[in-house]
Amino acid sequence: MKNKTFSPITPRKNLGQNFLRDINIVRKIIDACDLRLSDNIVEIGPGLGILTKEIAPRVSRLQAVEKDKRLAKQLQEDPLLRSASIINGDILGFDFARVAPPVKVIGNLPYSISSPIIEKLIENREYISEAFIMVQLEFGQRLVAQAGTKDYSALSCTSQYYARSEILFRIKNTAFFPIPKVESCFIRMRFKDVLDPCANDEKLFRHIVKTVFQQRRKKLMNSLAFLAPKTTLQKILHEACIDPSQRAENLSIEDYVRISNFAGKG
Repeated sequence: MKNKTFSPITPRKNLGQNFLRDINIVRKIIDACDLRLSDNIVEIGPGLGILTKEIAPRVSRLQAVEKDKRLAKQLQEDPLLRSASIINGDILGFDFARVAPPVKVIGNLPYSISSPIIEKLIENREYISEAFIMVQLEFGQRLVAQAGTKDYSALSCTSQYYARSEILFRIKNTAFFPIPKVESCFIRMRFKDVLDPCANDEKLFRHIVKTVFQQRRKKLMNSLAFLAPKTTLQKILHEACIDPSQRAENLSIEDYVRISNFAGKG
């Protein structure tokens, strides 16, 4: 069953707007989020509010951040959302520190800014217990991919360093309006209380991961050339028990942590 009652507001392509309209998917999302009255929710991109209206009566506090001024105004005027706080703004500029933790994040992420939003959540993980997000299927598969697979990427490595992610279910493109060309999926991210393995210098760890994956076809001795002179780099890889002929997608998170920790000693 689809919800066929739409707002006259025209979706904006430049904002990547595809509004959820399938009430059955909404119910699956609500069940997956296991909402409790004590929950403090931040919703990313409520759009027309089909999910927002289901969340609001189930939790103690809901802040929905909508970048589109037209949609924010419509939600602010909706009598079913009087208990919610509708914020017209960009989630990338949202101050999670002003929200009482622990925060549970729920949202439908535009593909064009999915990576920056994930980075935003990681940066604010001390306030966020978990995130439930709709993303394009391809992006979701990259997020949860394991070393040695074709989808494994810098995103996989860095996001899994900070959080345990899993795809809960797929969502057909017909669940959205307008209908996108690709399918989506619903993901749960649970941020780790303790980082294990732990990089001594997280900035260096992330820089190494990003740089190596930008040159993923090269062997490590070449893609890590920026890190140190050849002889020093050979020593770093030897101490880290890493084969220098390996390539980016063959290394686990633990491998990258060891490389960054031994490199940081110098």
